[in-house]
Amino acid sequence: MIELKYNIPSLMSDFHGVRSLMLFYPGLSFPKAQQQLLANYPEVKVISHDDLETEQCYLGTPVFFPVTFQSGQYNIYKEGKIDKIQMDDFRLPLATLVTFRRKKRSSETPIVAGTGSITETYSLENWDVDFWGLCLDEPQHPQGADTFIKQHDRLIEFEQIVDAIKVKGDLFTRKHIYSLKINEITFQPTQGKPRVLSFMLSCSSIEPIELIIK
Repeated sequence: MIELKYNIPSLMSDFHGVRSLMLFYPGLSFPKAQQQLLANYPEVKVISHDDLETEQCYLGTPVFFPVTFQSGQYNIYKEGKIDKIQMDDFRLPLATLVTFRRKKRSSETPIVAGTGSITETYSLENWDVDFWGLCLDEPQHPQGADTFIKQHDRLIEFEQIVDAIKVKGDLFTRKHIYSLKINEITFQPTQGKPRVLSFMLSCSSIEPIELIIK
């Protein structure tokens, strides 16, 4: 049997155009021998991650800013009607990047016989949140999604929800984002990489409001 091995930084570059410097994460300890070895490679930048939220993957290396879609009862469409479904936690695939952007709602009035304009800001819009990642085989996935196709299936399960999805992750709580709605999902396979599936989720932050009709 042929063992498949993938260069994840190269795959992220191929799928999503993500390019970065060579980085080395020494972990909790940084032996003197490693310092001497890295001194021969000035192009490698050594950085610390002690102040970042991490968890450990099955390879023994840190996962930075893991993101989890949380369990709960959610609304879905079933045969044209709203139904309830119980969902389990799902920590997103290891090779996942998240981008955030937010706009202000405002109007500008040009100043007569002068320069510039008067700006009136009314509100802040919801965050636009995009997930870019790769579904890859991952032994010891915390919720059992240990193959790329199981990760694909869990993403589809959450995409079918017509409800506010609770999200957990330090990048989100620092922006006071606690739930999302999924607006669009995209999958992109690539020839020659049979166990790699690129995905993109286009989401918006949302604050659920319960309406009780008596």
